[in-house]
Formats: sequence, C-alpha cells, structure tokens
Amino acid sequence: MLENAQRQLNVYALVMFLFAVAFVALITTVDPYVTGKFTIVLAYCCVAGFVFCLSTLLLYMVRPKDHGGLHYQRLGHANREAFFVTIFVVVSLILSSHGLLYWWIEATLFFALVSFELFFLT
Repeated sequence: MLENAQRQLNVYALVMFLFAVAFVALITTVDPYVTGKFTIVLAYCCVAGFVFCLSTLLLYMVRPKDHGGLHYQRLGHANREAFFVTIFVVVSLILSSHGLLYWWIEATLFFALVSFELFFLT
C-alpha cells in the first residue's frame, strides 16, 4: 500500500513539475499583448494544474496519518481542498488581470469557499 501511495505522490510531483515548466516556457516566449486568447487560457490552465498538484501534495503531507484513515481517503480530502484552493487562486488572478480585484471581493470568495468546504465536512 505504501508503494502505491508513494507512486501516486510521485506522479503528482512530476505533473506539477511539467506544469511549472510549461508555464515558464509560456511566460518567457509569448508576448501577452500580441497573442490570442487561447494562449492566455493555456497559461491559466498551467497555473491551475501547478497549484492543484502543489496544494494536493502539501495538504496530503500536513494531514496526520492516525486521524485520516486510509491513504485514498486522505488523498481524496486533499484533492477536494486543493480544488478549492486552485479555484481561489485562478479566479483571483483573472480578476487581478482585469483590474477588478478588491479586498472585499477576495474576502467574499475566500469565505464562500470556506463555507462550501465546511458544508462537506459536516
């Protein structure tokens, strides 16, 4: 079982690295004022994939083994929370790029995602 868990976490780390390399390649080679919408969406997808994998790994490592139960349960909880963190980061970046990010919008989005997560925990 530990071999499967370690293998899955290694896959997350590899995918995270690939998304980071793809994002750096996009940022260094593409002019955002000249390129089309597809390239901008691709950059946001790379950021979303990187944040999802990174936060999944971090949330899985932080979760205690004795309280979490099985590996797949811990990974499932980490995936769900990482999905919410990814939504938070990507929406914040999109709002910031359009000049619409204010502190109350950020706080509202954060509290909406926290309340949504608390709904699933109860």
